[in-house]
Amino acid sequence: MSTKFIGFGVSKGTFTNEKTGELVAYSNRALRFETDDAADNKTEFGYTCYEEPKVKAALIANALGINESDDVVNNALKNMLGKEVVVLRVPKNNALVCIGIRLANK
Repeated sequence: MSTKFIGFGVSKGTFTNEKTGELVAYSNRALRFETDDAADNKTEFGYTCYEEPKVKAALIANALGINESDDVVNNALKNMLGKEVVVLRVPKNNALVCIGIRLANK
C-alpha cells in the first residue's frame, strides 16, 4: 500500500461561538491524497483519490514537530507534495479522524 500527498487547501477565519458570544479563530487544511489502499478490495482496483477535509493546522504542526504558524505549516506541506506519506488517525465518535501526516519511512 502507498499513499501520496498530492495537494491541500487552506481554510481560515473566525466564527462566533453561539453559546458564549466569543470570537473563535480557526485554521484548517483540506489534505488530498492518492492511494492504492482500496486496491485490496474486490471491486476497486488501482489508485483512488480522497480528501481529509478539515484537519486543524495545529494538529498537523504537532504531528510534524513544527511551529503552528500558517506559513510554517503551509511550507512544510508544500515540501511534502508528491511524496509518500503516512496519514495519522485517531478514533473519535466511532470513526477514524485525521490528525496529521508524516513522510513515510522507506
